[in-house]
Amino acid sequence: MSDETSAASLDNRAEGLYILDDVWVRVLILLLCASGFFCHEWLQVKFVKGRSWTFGFLHTKLDPAVENASKKVNEIISSKIAGRWTVDRNMAQGADVANLPLAIANAKDGDVIAVRPGIYDEAITLSKSVTIEGSGASPEDVWITSQGPKTIEVLKGRVSFRNITLSNAGDESSWVVVATGGSISLQKTHVRAPGYGLRIQDADLDATDVMMDVKRGLSVEGKSESRMYRTQIASKSSAILAAGSNVKLVLERTDIQSEEGSAIEASRFAKVHITDGTLAKNARAAVVVNSGAEARLGKTGITDNRGCGLLVDGGAVYLEQVNIENSQCGVGFAGPSTADIRKSVFSHLSLGPIAFKRGTGKEVVLRGSDNVGLKIPEQGGASEKASTDAPKKGQRKTRSR
Repeated sequence: MSDETSAASLDNRAEGLYILDDVWVRVLILLLCASGFFCHEWLQVKFVKGRSWTFGFLHTKLDPAVENASKKVNEIISSKIAGRWTVDRNMAQGADVANLPLAIANAKDGDVIAVRPGIYDEAITLSKSVTIEGSGASPEDVWITSQGPKTIEVLKGRVSFRNITLSNAGDESSWVVVATGGSISLQKTHVRAPGYGLRIQDADLDATDVMMDVKRGLSVEGKSESRMYRTQIASKSSAILAAGSNVKLVLERTDIQSEEGSAIEASRFAKVHITDGTLAKNARAAVVVNSGAEARLGKTGITDNRGCGLLVDGGAVYLEQVNIENSQCGVGFAGPSTADIRKSVFSHLSLGPIAFKRGTGKEVVLRGSDNVGLKIPEQGGASEKASTDAPKKGQRKTRSR
């Protein structure tokens, strides 16, 4: 090696040593080394039970309560049945956790969370696909409740509840369930609260064998496809509100009663289908349809309502094999509307089967056939009788024009 090369090499080394002499470079190197030790020891603490966190002059032992809780969770996760969590507020034999939030936090998509009998006063938020089922003999054996603005919030995923009671002990403005994404399924479930029941907004609902005793049973908005089958709703105000052009609500074999309102109110182009249902003893019209909404009823009984069977204002109704009796009127029109009525029976209606708000008769398109007790009237005020009651024995059916 030549003298010039050796000299250049020595100069480079000297320059490197000079850089190391810079105080900020030294600080940076120390920080990098420290972070390496800290990360190593943190990983040891996180994944090795009971390990102390040691670095130089630091020697911090984990708090015993935290260490025991971490140890308990590790034991649960390692020993529990895969895909199933058992919740018991008393942590009896075989239980995995004592509360729902912990079970939900550790559950994976598709897991089942079995809840043993008791009252669980805890609000929960769900963003994964899980099933929460009561382990009691009936839904009344297991209650999930809270006193906040909502007991259950569903953000995404498919969430199912089975054999359980969902409640809220807050004031009348509180909700039991609020779903703003994903979908929610209720099977053999009771919903009880002094306030509201289910709020479905930009989410889907599938409810079977559900009993609801609330101020309002269901509110559906946004983009939603909701179905209720074999459901009973007893509400204080209007039981169901459906609003929005992307709302599709199907009710099958559903019984609805409202103390102070209507059974169903549909507006803003929502579509509601009702089959094999009973809408009885409502304080107002059993079904209210307005603002471009559409209601289709088949094989449904509408009886003992203080208002009309249906009240339509700017909407459309389609009735087939519907029995409307003991109410103020069969179908009342308060604005431009469309009605198609077939094979239906009208009886004991104080204003008759059809009633118009004064001056709206010419704005209503009314079609139908094969009805009993229905005579489509000429334009008249809502206070006038529109027709007679159902024909007496031996009389022929009146066909609507």
